[in-house]
Formats: sequence, C-alpha cells, structure tokens
Amino acid sequence: MLFPKEFVISALETFWETWEQP
Repeated sequence: MLFPKEFVISALETFWETWEQP
C-alpha cells in the first residue's frame, strides 16, 4: 500500500464533510 489507512480515512472524512456542506 502506498498510503496508510489512517491517511486515506482522514482524507475521505475531510472530502465528505466539504461535500455535505452546501
């Protein structure tokens, strides 16, 4: 794996939060 799971999860969470907001 190139990136650790924690890094991917953190990035997904940030992306999701930004997407959810209008």
